Amino acid sequence: MDICSSVARTRTARGDYAGAVAAADLGDELGAGSDHRWRAWPARSKVDALFWWDKWDAAMESYERFVEDLRGSDRDGRRARQSRPGRMLGVVAAIHTLRGETEAADRLERRLPVSNPHFDLVYAHAQLGAGEPELALERSTGLPFLRPWARAIRAESLAMLGRWDEFDGALQELAD
Repeated sequence: MDICSSVARTRTARGDYAGAVAAADLGDELGAGSDHRWRAWPARSKVDALFWWDKWDAAMESYERFVEDLRGSDRDGRRARQSRPGRMLGVVAAIHTLRGETEAADRLERRLPVSNPHFDLVYAHAQLGAGEPELALERSTGLPFLRPWARAIRAESLAMLGRWDEFDGALQELAD
């Protein structure tokens, strides 16, 4: 499942969203009936690919299926460890934000016990699309990893705000 998830993430990064969904589905199929710690990664990769593919309804359906599956594992006594739920929640919150459903996005963020860089990165990107460059800039500053994406969000935020001197510096950071 880990390999399928990695393939799905790579295909998403390359813009092969159909291939990413196929790889994630294979991981889910291979993991059927196994521990949810393994099935979480392909599910996350599928939701992510569907988001970038602009298939938001399908992304939400995949997320809901995964959440229901997790709830079922808890009822069956198989405690599901949720490793890195931030990215999936970030994608779902991003969809809500881009649809103008800010309260739903806020509710998802409150489910995280602490600030989560995976959530913040995708959510900052959505805030750009929602016309909120100040919020995107605030959320993307200081992320401990995925720095090239965070720097790109920073540069776009600064351009939207017309802060051209800072924008020039942000572009130089990207070039470096």
